[in-house]
Amino acid sequence: MAALERAEASADAQLAKMGYKAELPRNLSMMSILGLSFAIMAVPFGLSTTMYISLTDGQSVTIIWGWCLVSLISLAIAASLAEICSVFPTAGGVYYWSAMLSTKEWAPIASWVTGWLTLVGNWTVTTSINFSGAQLILSAIALWRDDWAPNEWQTILMFWCVMIVCALVNVFGAKHLDLINKVCIYWTGASVLIIMITLLSMADTKRSGEFVFSHFDASISGWPDGWAFFVGLLQAAYTLTGYGMVASMCEEVQNPHREVPRAMVLSVAAAGVTGVIYLIPILFILPDVKLLLSVSNGQPIGLLFQIVTGSAAGGFGLLFLLLGILFFAGVGALTAASRCTYAFARDGAIPGSRM
Repeated sequence: MAALERAEASADAQLAKMGYKAELPRNLSMMSILGLSFAIMAVPFGLSTTMYISLTDGQSVTIIWGWCLVSLISLAIAASLAEICSVFPTAGGVYYWSAMLSTKEWAPIASWVTGWLTLVGNWTVTTSINFSGAQLILSAIALWRDDWAPNEWQTILMFWCVMIVCALVNVFGAKHLDLINKVCIYWTGASVLIIMITLLSMADTKRSGEFVFSHFDASISGWPDGWAFFVGLLQAAYTLTGYGMVASMCEEVQNPHREVPRAMVLSVAAAGVTGVIYLIPILFILPDVKLLLSVSNGQPIGLLFQIVTGSAAGGFGLLFLLLGILFFAGVGALTAASRCTYAFARDGAIPGSRM
């Protein structure tokens, strides 16, 4: 207990040197921040909701090797951000770092521009996760109704329902965020294992190793092969985002100069490995690609699960695991985005924040 108090006092003193007063309780551990960053990337969920991109633009080569390429790039970026975060562990994150790393002349404008780009990026990541979640929830209905596809107002209504649920958890369950973030790690690991075993044991289609690791077909996309591969990287790029958002949680961690950077790097490494483990079994049992892309709701993963399990109920059972990951991703992204907004408002950069 005494060591914990000393760690908090040291972190608060470091924050004071950066010009800020500690206002938030430091009740999050490194595992919690690791879980939060891992939740925001939401690997199985993100790869599933964007699978139509890589199935169109190259298929196996784009899916596997594109994921490995983007994972390595993301790991390098995370390591770079982690190094800066270890020196300036504040909720301001990259906009504060921009000010500190710029010349005195350019610091205000660099910080202001970076801050607004970061803030809008945080908001966009959050809405993107929850919008994809809304689409995935509605696609579950199509497992029982082949000719049904949600219209615009149904999709927007479901999006707001997901957003409100995540907001309510953040408002009324804030004291449980540490537990929620930790549970996310176990839920995601268990989900990947269950999906992998189910798909491999129940699938009628068995692809060859040559198909999984070297098949390339971009004929559906209309792009030349090279362009198609890079367009297909959007699947991995959309998924491996948000790990820098956890910098906004620095003021709620006991040893932020050490624990938050570690969580950043480890979460990206864990996400890369998880993605490979998730994608390879899917490619080994991949049904007809044109059939998957013809699904009316635009989300082929539900149909893939239904084909493999042989029933709508079985497909929904696997889809439910992804919806659980959606819950953690939506809550986590909203948590980080709210802290980024708080930090930017604290510095008076948001109109009306100094009123």
